[in-house]
Amino acid sequence: MKSQFFQLFWSAILAGKARADLPFYTNATAYNSGAYGNFPNQTFHSSDIVAPRFLVNKFEPDAIDKAPYLFFEWLYDGVGSPMIFRSDDLSLVYADPSYPGSGDVQIQTVFGEDYLTFWGGEEGFGQGNGHCYIFDQNYDLVHVIMPIGVAPGRFADLHECLLTSEGNVLVIVYESAVFDLTSVGGPVDGLCWDQLFQEIDPKTGQLLFSWRASEHYAISDTNRVYPDDHGDDYLISARSLDSIILINGTDGGTLWTLGGKNNDFTDTSGGRALGFAEQHHARIRGQNRMTLFDNHNRKNGVGCVTGCSRGLELKLDLDAMTAKFVREYYHPTGLVAAGKGGYVPLENGNALIAWGSQPSITEHKGDQVVMEIQVGRLSDELLFETNWPYRAFRMDWAGKPAWGPSIAVDSSAVYLSWNGATELDSWAVLASEKPQDILLQWETLAESKREGFETTIPLEGPKPHYIRGLALGNNGKVLGCTPVVDLQTGSYISTDDNILCSNSLKESI
Repeated sequence: MKSQFFQLFWSAILAGKARADLPFYTNATAYNSGAYGNFPNQTFHSSDIVAPRFLVNKFEPDAIDKAPYLFFEWLYDGVGSPMIFRSDDLSLVYADPSYPGSGDVQIQTVFGEDYLTFWGGEEGFGQGNGHCYIFDQNYDLVHVIMPIGVAPGRFADLHECLLTSEGNVLVIVYESAVFDLTSVGGPVDGLCWDQLFQEIDPKTGQLLFSWRASEHYAISDTNRVYPDDHGDDYLISARSLDSIILINGTDGGTLWTLGGKNNDFTDTSGGRALGFAEQHHARIRGQNRMTLFDNHNRKNGVGCVTGCSRGLELKLDLDAMTAKFVREYYHPTGLVAAGKGGYVPLENGNALIAWGSQPSITEHKGDQVVMEIQVGRLSDELLFETNWPYRAFRMDWAGKPAWGPSIAVDSSAVYLSWNGATELDSWAVLASEKPQDILLQWETLAESKREGFETTIPLEGPKPHYIRGLALGNNGKVLGCTPVVDLQTGSYISTDDNILCSNSLKESI
């Protein structure tokens, strides 16, 4: 039977449970004017993670795709992080603030196994220098991919960390080299970014294929003005050429070019198919469907009427060499995104658009926008404090962290979180007067459903000496235990009882 002390504490602690996460902003005028800063954020008690604080202009849970998680990257105060959010309430699930920049965060499946992949490294405007990271479902690092035989100090670019169906990895590299730039109004010995891509076997480190742009294209093919800075084949998006190019996977020759000066296609839609420029994220989606993000130009803009950025879908006829406009998606406020941007078709037929240098993500169901969120303010200028959501994905994922859950306590509440745990459903708080009894002679003081990234349980009335949290699955199974906290000193007590925690209590809670 519980003592009077525990009965009092039980009543007090169950009197209120609250979500620690801050509410969304809804005032677009204030948000985009910078009233909350360029990149509004929130912090937590039980974790040192900093997460974006969304502006939610529109969110229709019944109309969005049913994939449970939303993936994208976010940079704050010089720290880049791949992030995962729940689709139903946009609460944070996972972040890893270990990188100066990150991008292309998604789940990729090879031979039936799911992997969390992303690029991480240093970012400059338009290109990056880092590595392709591949993690398993325990968030253990499986592979770090870097290019082979390139210039010293050059690593993988931010634009791709793509796994093939054979388990190989495609990466892009920028190299600065001396070129004769007289054909574009530059000097005979000017500097220019050369670009190459490589296919690498991550298990052996073997280079399987390499292709370099300068070996196949003349400087004069670019649409830049100096000095502005399928099968076994390869599809590349050449932004400065306003072209999408299919490269022969055997000899590196050009099979066809869509758009730009060397275009091989006839536009059967009066210019709507080939009117793209400065594009990103071109993909062949099957049966000659192509999707891409059409940046359209290199200057950010808000409230545009014509020449706006868009998600674009085309239909290619590779026999007749024609390109037909299928559909397009514009941002509700009319945006021009000077950099990045991505278009992902979803399982339910919706389209998910990340607006690159305009820190917004939208989901479109036909002609309707069913989600419009921001992780920073929209601007006519490029805000370099962020690396912007290059691409966003809705996907499934089973994250089972190798680390345990976290707990923090202050004079008013207990705070509980578990970074990366997708199976977490609820929390229980245990109490004891002796640390060694926390799993033997304990009292269950409270249980609460997971509420956002960090769940708050108020501390009111008499307090026990020691407490700890239990992370529970939706069947009540104990998934993990937090450290024990001494409420009198605020210190954490090390215990060697993780196995005891997961095995002994799962029938008792």
